[in-house]
Amino acid sequence: MAHPNDAGSDRRESVGMANSPATLAADSDRELTVEVLREQHLTGRLDNDEFERRLERCLAATSHTELHAITADLPTQGNRRWTPPVAYPGGRTTLRGTRRVVRNLAGVIAILLLAIWGLTGDGYFWPAWAWFGLGVPLALDASLRRAWRRPRGAKRRALVLWTLLGFFQGVCVTVWVLTAMNGSATSFWPVWPLLGFATIAGTYRAFGSASGGRR
Repeated sequence: MAHPNDAGSDRRESVGMANSPATLAADSDRELTVEVLREQHLTGRLDNDEFERRLERCLAATSHTELHAITADLPTQGNRRWTPPVAYPGGRTTLRGTRRVVRNLAGVIAILLLAIWGLTGDGYFWPAWAWFGLGVPLALDASLRRAWRRPRGAKRRALVLWTLLGFFQGVCVTVWVLTAMNGSATSFWPVWPLLGFATIAGTYRAFGSASGGRR
């Protein structure tokens, strides 16, 4: 007969297994480590080169062991050392879980619309517009998250700017392709926003270089 405390013991053992440093790291774990590195960079404990090296290791890390090794010699919050967050069974951050739900829902809607188009007969492939609308916010979120992981400063601002410009240029080209599928496109109009984006990027680069030269 099982002892009443066996269930609690089993639960502690499962949590202990989940707490193992070899547990696979999630995006939220890497993001938390990036924040710790930024804090230590700002305090002067990490110079620019060391910060860049650790940041690259952090973004490539796949386990809590690797993340812990990156910050093991860095004190935070007084004299306490930071350790990767505990990965409890089934536990995920709310934001990450929300992203997954949205992605799954978008996939289901895309398949449903494709089925509706197939059942209603041949013709203009209108589900492409719905797919485009579903994909734009997801792609923008993924692109900006990657850019935002870089350290604060001119490099991150430039990367965010280039990401936004490239993304919106891609949106323009995609819209042109979708309209061309319907025979509505008469000329390659995305060239005009491309010129505008190139002007903005060039101006930013020129002013950024001038600012860097003054420093």
